[in-house]
Amino acid sequence: MKYTPLAETNAVDTEKGRSIIISGPPDCDLDKPQSVRQKHLEDQVAAILDILHVDSLPEVTYRMGEVSDKRPRPIKVVLPSRTRWITALANARLLRNTDYANVYVRKSMAASERAGDYKLRQEARERNQGKPSREWLV
Repeated sequence: MKYTPLAETNAVDTEKGRSIIISGPPDCDLDKPQSVRQKHLEDQVAAILDILHVDSLPEVTYRMGEVSDKRPRPIKVVLPSRTRWITALANARLLRNTDYANVYVRKSMAASERAGDYKLRQEARERNQGKPSREWLV
């Protein structure tokens, strides 16, 4: 089979369409072995997915970015299907009244997509300012 850049792009897009980013859960101590840290991460993600009513384990789970004392690194989770992805995002609000109230779930986006999304949210916030109810949503 011949390699084509299009095939790679399709594979990346397919995975991205099933990926979520979880922000907030604390990192495991760096002095522990990698296997212990990975188990801790997978246990955290499994507990969060249980709350979100996602009835399967993720295909891939890992921390992104560099280690920082200021904030925990975000977690990238690739779910087995688009249906599980939709369920996770739709039920993200269920984390509010749990031990994971400071944990946030969003879809995986490129930096340019996040910037555009932020701009739209700011515009909606400005348009809704001073109104009794929110008319503009993103």
